[in-house]
Amino acid sequence: MSNFSNRQWLFVKRPTGAVDENCFRRTKTEVPDLHDGQILLQNLYFSLDASMRTWMNEGPNYLEPLTLDQPMRSVTLAKIIKSNNPDFPVGRNVMGMNAWEDYSVSRGDGFCQLLPEMHGVPLSYFLGALGPTGYTAYFGMLDIGCPKSGERVLVSGAAGAVGSIAGQIAKLSGCYVVGLAGSDEKCDWLVNECGYDLAINYKTCDDLDEKLAAFFPEGIDIYFDNVGGATLDSALANLANKARIISCGTVSGYDTGETPSTPIKNHWMLLIREAKMQGFLISSFMHRAAEAAEYLGEHIGNGDITFKEHIVEGFDSTPSALKMLYSGENTGKLIVKL
Repeated sequence: MSNFSNRQWLFVKRPTGAVDENCFRRTKTEVPDLHDGQILLQNLYFSLDASMRTWMNEGPNYLEPLTLDQPMRSVTLAKIIKSNNPDFPVGRNVMGMNAWEDYSVSRGDGFCQLLPEMHGVPLSYFLGALGPTGYTAYFGMLDIGCPKSGERVLVSGAAGAVGSIAGQIAKLSGCYVVGLAGSDEKCDWLVNECGYDLAINYKTCDDLDEKLAAFFPEGIDIYFDNVGGATLDSALANLANKARIISCGTVSGYDTGETPSTPIKNHWMLLIREAKMQGFLISSFMHRAAEAAEYLGEHIGNGDITFKEHIVEGFDSTPSALKMLYSGENTGKLIVKL
């Protein structure tokens, strides 16, 4: 056995509503010795993403449901500290799907990938704007939304990690962009720093249908949907002809155990507006990651795209940090730094 002591968070209870700390149990184990082809990773950062709540449910999903009494998982950034695989040398950093633990053993297959060595770029960016978060915004907006100059775009969850970048990509495409966020502070950030044309605090908005009708008198051409539920229904009611809806997430239903959490009444608008609604998984686009990274890196470097990181310190903070995603306490990409 290895001489590394390994802290882990086990997933021990399926939540029936909001996820809480009782869904996890901290334990300690030993790291096994490496076999041929394996590498030993020291995890440095855990990525916290809203879709992790859906992994806790039984039933079909894009990943296998979590198994009780097994380690919780997420995307991580890690450093290779031992290697029996020549393709993954010691000292390089990698991104992959690993357990919530200090050390992970991997064969370097599947989602695991070496990260480029970029001077001056914080490693955490590769979980955010230069990683799956940024890629999701890039491919969702450009491949599915197909924005054209002058079109009108609505983004929900706009102050979140994906939404904030998606709206900025739409602005770079010459669009009029409105964001939905849950506080006046977040709305101010969207307009004053991210370049959104307008932002709506949905928590203080009396009638979202009416507000969207006022802001989009000719209808919404593109809706980047991160929340689903009643917000999706309001967007459907205000679609323009030939509109495109990018179904990126349904976070309004994640912490209820029901997705969607609100019945959709206006789906018939897809028919009468000859609109399109399409879901997507970033895993289907990872073969084009270099393309997205080049675009994002250029526009971040010259200041066209801005973003926020919300970094929580400490392994023991991980379960409580996860709750922040569903209460809206975070702004930008939520990460735990071990």
